[in-house]
Amino acid sequence: MTQRLFTDDTIPETGIYSVFHSAHQLVGSVKLHCGALFPRCSQCGDQVGFELMLATKVYQPMEMHIFELPLLEDEPPGQWEPES
Repeated sequence: MTQRLFTDDTIPETGIYSVFHSAHQLVGSVKLHCGALFPRCSQCGDQVGFELMLATKVYQPMEMHIFELPLLEDEPPGQWEPES
């Protein structure tokens, strides 16, 4: 069984994480980098749960830190696209 981690915990391993938050509809998964902190919900600021789906060792020329996860606006899973 995979360990569930939460907002403000240190990310132990770079990889793709499943996102769990019962209060709002957030993205279903997100790539996060080792050593940063797990992000919070952008709407309520509450804790979000994360589980490692796939560890990655992909080269990232510019690290990006995610501090909050955006809400999805009544769109079915898999239809979310980042704003440009």
